[in-house]
Amino acid sequence: MENNKVVVLGDELRRRGSDIETFCSAMVILNDSDYAGGDAKASELASLEKGIKDYWKDMKEISYKNWKMQCKKEEEMLAPVQRAKRVTTDKLGVYKALRDKEEAESREAEQKLHRREQEIEAFKLAEEGHAPEVVEAIMEQAAESNVQMAPSIPELKGKTSFQVDYEVELVPGQSHKIPLDILMPTTKGHLTAVLAKAKVQAKMTGGRPIPGIKITQIQRAKTRSS
Repeated sequence: MENNKVVVLGDELRRRGSDIETFCSAMVILNDSDYAGGDAKASELASLEKGIKDYWKDMKEISYKNWKMQCKKEEEMLAPVQRAKRVTTDKLGVYKALRDKEEAESREAEQKLHRREQEIEAFKLAEEGHAPEVVEAIMEQAAESNVQMAPSIPELKGKTSFQVDYEVELVPGQSHKIPLDILMPTTKGHLTAVLAKAKVQAKMTGGRPIPGIKITQIQRAKTRSS
């Protein structure tokens, strides 16, 4: 029975909202009497708005509590998996970094050996009496040589990949040094935050101009419910 009452109330609020929108759309205010009637209708609208919010309040609170509870249970279930994932990827990363370092050192050693061989060849040519420019060209080639070497160890294969990433945080007391291009809004959330701060400043200063921000003074109505 209680659920039926809730449904009926919801239908009634929905009907009243539709009817009052039609009435207000056709309303014309040309004199003080019309204004008084419009003001009364605005008060009725405020009451109806409050009634609709009250209608949904309990259901929203129940849904929110259920959502929070589900989020908590999800976090509890995910926690050990995420900890294990971090531990595993950290270990994989340490091993890969060590392996990459050994591979880089091996490649560098091969490059040095190749350059040394070219230098020896140049010395031989010099001893054999070849033109100095020929010897000099080989020496320059040896100095600039960066021959592509085949990997000395097999490539790691698997479903885990690594890429360079960065963690950033603000330095206390240094926010005034942040470059302008970093502060430029590039996301919807960032833009919303900038405009919200500008709106607060406009209210505090009575609409004083802010470079780069368009400020338009408006009248915002606030009607008491009847």
